[in-house]
Amino acid sequence: TNADLLKRLCEKSIDDYNQENKTELEFVKPLYANFHSASGVMFLITFQVKDPVDNLTKEFQARVHYSYVDKSNFVFCRPKPSPDVSTDQDSLGDAEENAKKQRLE
Repeated sequence: TNADLLKRLCEKSIDDYNQENKTELEFVKPLYANFHSASGVMFLITFQVKDPVDNLTKEFQARVHYSYVDKSNFVFCRPKPSPDVSTDQDSLGDAEENAKKQRLE
């Protein structure tokens, strides 16, 4: 089901995050997700994790390109930015921004 797929994508995202950041966050539940077609499906997921260090729940975001024919690409997993943090810049980084500028010139 869709709920099972979201759960698997969230769990893989937080597992990758834990390995990269040497943390032990535990997946709790997906909160909401958006998606669009992109040679598969690009998921933008917000989910809840539990931090065993302080026993608090926190919101995380993940962007995952889910492919029907190839390996899925876990683009990023990060703590959800606070509302006072500007998110005008796409989280994919400077390389994509530079490519956009070149196309516009």
